[in-house]
Amino acid sequence: MTLWRNLVVALVAAFALAACSSSNNGTDTSTMSTETPTMAEPSGPTQEELDAEKMRADEAEQALRDKEAEEAEEALSETAANLKGALRTDPLGDYDVAPLATAALTPGGLVLAINDDRDDGTTAAVNTPRMASDGSAGALGDWAGTNYAHTNAGGVTNSAVVYTNQAAVKAYPIVNRYVVTANVPTNAGTYTAAMRTLSLGTAADPNIKSDMFPTAGLSTYTPTAPASEVLIPGTYEGAVGNYRCGAGETCTAQASAAGIALSDAFMFIHDEGATVEVAVVDPNYLYFGWWLRTDDDDQPTMASAFTGVQGAIAALGRNPNALGGSATYSGHAAGKFAVSDPLGADNAGHFTADATLTAVFAADAVGGGVSGTLDNFMANDEAMPWSVTLLRRGWDGTTLGLANVGINDPATAEIDEAATSTVWSIDDNASAPSGSWMAQMYDEAPGTVAAGGDGSDVPTSATGVFQSHFGGVGTMVGAFGVTRD
Repeated sequence: MTLWRNLVVALVAAFALAACSSSNNGTDTSTMSTETPTMAEPSGPTQEELDAEKMRADEAEQALRDKEAEEAEEALSETAANLKGALRTDPLGDYDVAPLATAALTPGGLVLAINDDRDDGTTAAVNTPRMASDGSAGALGDWAGTNYAHTNAGGVTNSAVVYTNQAAVKAYPIVNRYVVTANVPTNAGTYTAAMRTLSLGTAADPNIKSDMFPTAGLSTYTPTAPASEVLIPGTYEGAVGNYRCGAGETCTAQASAAGIALSDAFMFIHDEGATVEVAVVDPNYLYFGWWLRTDDDDQPTMASAFTGVQGAIAALGRNPNALGGSATYSGHAAGKFAVSDPLGADNAGHFTADATLTAVFAADAVGGGVSGTLDNFMANDEAMPWSVTLLRRGWDGTTLGLANVGINDPATAEIDEAATSTVWSIDDNASAPSGSWMAQMYDEAPGTVAAGGDGSDVPTSATGVFQSHFGGVGTMVGAFGVTRD
């Protein structure tokens, strides 16, 4: 019995062990995981690695910029040294006798007569090929600038910038427009100066203007009391006045694409002192500028400045000592410069500046003469703390003051070149007097008001040239144009 019981217990235990083993081998999978295993993502660069790479890129870019800046500085130093050599110690030459260059400005371009051999003692000048206009150089106030350039077969280039006060629209006193014909585009109308009347004819004319004239069709006007006339306010070629048609006349105005056609009874009566404005090529104007010659490596070899006059503009006609009083003039200057400093930064190129002159019309012994200032310099379009003082020069000539000391030859009314007559200051630190300057004074409105002038003998304008040095470091040469304030 006991044996049987032990056998049953053993069998039960064996069956239980088999059931447990069967459950764990897949016959019951309810307790097994169904999730699919995933692959680990590959790890990227760390933030430290990214920062290090950016630093290396920044350093490479900065090194490239530093190299480019160093090359540009070396090139500028070379240009500064070459331009300083091109300007020499006397970039104007003996301007009164044998200037380094004189200019002839024509509608076809600019021709310079350059004294290439002045260092050899010769005064012979060689004309450059005509330099064609090369676009606008911008304006300095009322002075419009134009670029000129010509390159020869050998790669040598002459270039220049010229500033003129040539007017696009010219205002003429009405008597000049209709009576005086010299150098003035005249109108075909019949003008009676004593009555200030102009007969216009019956042809359509775009210069006939009034708000009371029709914009289309025909308008008829009836004379009214008390004067029994038609008076229509308006302008003719910019001159202000009235269109008049008398009593008993046929007074009509016909509009057309060509302008207004008035009946023959109309005439134009201008206001006293009226001027006409005419869009013409101004034949009379002043100019100033600078020029540069470069070799086939684009390095400067010669440079200077010049002034000129086109048409009929009179130099100062009276003894300035006898005029009395004073006048101020303002305008602009332009030129070339080179600063080559072994202890500092080199710089070279072109400049512009403001120019002012003060003229005292009295004898040199009592302070008469002209002085001036150049300031507000822009060098290569960057503001510079420079100024140049044009020291006072007395009126020149045996009949106009002391000879060869400053301003106005009897025949030419010029401000003569004189040695050590400029002072260049940088940051208010003045150099010793150096260089020279000279100018020519003009009267662009001579004669009485009735004759079309301004009724004054005081010169209206001046152009001039100058050269200045800042020790052995800097050299500049330029020209200026000014008009009476």
